[in-house]
Amino acid sequence: MTRIAVLLFTVLLASPAYSQGPWEKVTISSLVGDTLRPAQRERFRFFPSVNGFEWAVFFLAGDSIVNAEVGFDAVQGIKSDTLIMDCGTLRSLHARISAVDTLSPDSAIVSLKDGTLFSGTILGETATRIIVATDRFGLVKISRSEVERIARQNAGPSGSYISLVKDPNGTRAFLMPTANTIPAGSGYVADYELFFFTAAFGVTDWLMVNAGTLLIPVSLADEVIDYGVKARIYEVPDRFALAGGLQMLTPLSVGESMGIVYGVASFGNRDTKLNIAFGRAFSTLGGSSNVVGISGDARVSSSIKLLAEFWILPDVNWSPLVIGVRFFGSHLAGDLGLLYPLGVSWGSPIGIPVVNIVYNF
Repeated sequence: MTRIAVLLFTVLLASPAYSQGPWEKVTISSLVGDTLRPAQRERFRFFPSVNGFEWAVFFLAGDSIVNAEVGFDAVQGIKSDTLIMDCGTLRSLHARISAVDTLSPDSAIVSLKDGTLFSGTILGETATRIIVATDRFGLVKISRSEVERIARQNAGPSGSYISLVKDPNGTRAFLMPTANTIPAGSGYVADYELFFFTAAFGVTDWLMVNAGTLLIPVSLADEVIDYGVKARIYEVPDRFALAGGLQMLTPLSVGESMGIVYGVASFGNRDTKLNIAFGRAFSTLGGSSNVVGISGDARVSSSIKLLAEFWILPDVNWSPLVIGVRFFGSHLAGDLGLLYPLGVSWGSPIGIPVVNIVYNF
């Protein structure tokens, strides 16, 4: 009777504190999940003084302190539960788990919708936020509404905060498309070679459309209309993507349109990528030819990428090679490159300048 009375007193004492909140149910590790079971409790040595342990649920109080509601078999099959206040911090509880299982799957890269990346160890996840431990900045609290993607690394120690923004022009190299698309509801406007304007819009996360025209035509008859569509067909995040599309070019001065139907595969992630495209160029008046394109980019700093692009045109006697650099921030990107017409006598070590500007919104 004395033991039961003590347990009941503990429950009654804890209940008012439990009701006060505001607390959030928190997952302290993907190895535990949202409820700690007896096998996990034995493995990670949680609550050793609780006899008859059956389950535990963790709650985050504030930014780091963790409380727990613990269920147990009190005596002779009588079920009960109690509240254990301040059973540790997110960091200390995660350290206990990592000491037993060094291959913790909680190391991850959290990508935000504005392009920022957090690389570190996820110490806690609630319905509204994610708490990430970084070497440089300590605990970082992230609202789930800001998160675009979580890429778990499966193993490894806590990383450091990487202040990298996403390339706002990730759907193209210089001119060649990649297999990337833009998120639904977002878009960009671009100026290629200073005279050609185009805009794109994400219809869905995997489908985008674009249209453009000359900014300064000599006359209305010289105006050119460019329009197209691209769909991402398959993706393994940060490793591989496959897309297909159609791009059309219609000069108003002639009674024909030219276009290309293409497929493109991208290998790598947003920082280092290789793209291989194959297409069939055609004219509405007849005739067609194959086109092969290869491009790549590599980030060399937080805001600079090196770019290269090469086209193989089987039905002509020259191939364009473009090399250069991309400078970018969170929304604006600018390309500076030189185009070399391989296969013909150019007579100069300096190629044709290529200048592109893209603003992503």
